[in-house]
Amino acid sequence: MNRMQRLISGVAVLAVAAGSCVLALALPHSDPISVAAERVVSSSEPITIVCSGGLTRTFESGLDVTDVNEDVSVDSWVLGTADTVGGAAPAVTFAGDDVTTAGPLAFEASTGALEGVVTTQAGENTEHTLLAGGTLHVASDGDLRGTAMNPCQSASMDQWLVGSQSGVGTSNEILLANPGLTPVTVRLAAYGSVGRLDLGSYSQVTVAAQTSQRVSLDGIVESDSRIAVHVTTDSGAVAASMQEITLDGARAAGVSFVTPGDSGTDLIIPGVNATDGETASLEAPTLRIVNPGSEPATVDVYTRDDDEEEELAGGQGLTVAPGTVLDLSLAGLSPGFHSLRLSSSSEIAAGVELHRQSGDTAPRDIAWAAARPGQETGAVVTGPLHGALVVTPTTPGEVTVTATPIDADGSLLDEITATVPDASTASLSLPEGAVAVVFRADAPVAAAAVTQSTVTDGSAIDWIAPFAPDSQVLTRRVAVQ
Repeated sequence: MNRMQRLISGVAVLAVAAGSCVLALALPHSDPISVAAERVVSSSEPITIVCSGGLTRTFESGLDVTDVNEDVSVDSWVLGTADTVGGAAPAVTFAGDDVTTAGPLAFEASTGALEGVVTTQAGENTEHTLLAGGTLHVASDGDLRGTAMNPCQSASMDQWLVGSQSGVGTSNEILLANPGLTPVTVRLAAYGSVGRLDLGSYSQVTVAAQTSQRVSLDGIVESDSRIAVHVTTDSGAVAASMQEITLDGARAAGVSFVTPGDSGTDLIIPGVNATDGETASLEAPTLRIVNPGSEPATVDVYTRDDDEEEELAGGQGLTVAPGTVLDLSLAGLSPGFHSLRLSSSSEIAAGVELHRQSGDTAPRDIAWAAARPGQETGAVVTGPLHGALVVTPTTPGEVTVTATPIDADGSLLDEITATVPDASTASLSLPEGAVAVVFRADAPVAAAAVTQSTVTDGSAIDWIAPFAPDSQVLTRRVAVQ
């Protein structure tokens, strides 16, 4: 086994527990409010992303898989490169060991899940360095049917996980990873359809230094068809994501990782995919909006297709009650890729649930899209699935985007270039065999990778946020008391 394989060699089997478990890892009352804070990054400051593991089975008993071929695979990738994908590869380590370099890339692939810290060396020109990594779960059948990438992420003090549901048939685990040298106290606040949800003693979790922790919400959060979780710290930072596994009786109903999204009064969610044909209604995306404030929020929703932005029919003047979560069907979107822009009277967070289901009685897969910041460069690991990089400008004007796909052996594939009109959406299809993509743009874009693949009785879908260099993100949301 290589050093990544020895960390976690496969999908662990865990029982549902109303609590949490701690895994060793080489890795933050009154309600908090958010204020904008400038983030200044030195060109010599190391860049770090944190990998918190892969999908784990959390149902004690699910589907009877004795007569089906689950065909579960768990694969991982780590990469580092200059944002121009040229010159010498940066010096990158994972869990303290050097990542193999070849040409302009530091790149390694492995089987099994990643838990640990990916970092650059101090003193390098890290301002122009990109990192990416993640662990991909693929299952053709059974209760874990579907695809779900848990990307390695930057640690943060304030994160919104907008997605999932609670109750019978759904299992949720929040993954918290602390890369720091001291323990971090993490505050969790859950919101539902009628207001705040009581987490009891799990509203505050301490994550030991350089460890990851899984916090099960099963049996803790009351049953609700729509939830969102706010993850904050007073000091220190953590990487956070939420694993969702859903069953609909005897049918698989989706696996996904809900990953952090922006909050604010003007949000953009890229990579919203709509289908056509007989399954269009089953596969219609669903917009979710959470209002954490004490006053109603009035929200206007706009869609961006391949040539323009327009008002979403029925999406103007939406009122989201204080402390609640609202869902809105996006049925009626034209087939293809879209982005959503949300304008609100007060701070909100939002996400979009994507669906794949081939018929009324067929199993389903899901993915959750999140609001993204504008960035001029980025990198994202997708795995060897049919994928596309979806982008939309975050500032007025036309944008040119150039993407460099990366093959499974770490070699560079032919560049792809697209010109994106003002306030529109473009998708750059990735070639077969690509497992990652690095991109650059001449103006900020909100970006995401969307993958689709064939599984038993239909297809699976996933949505993955790219690494966004801190030096490009002009503000961060910092929780204060």
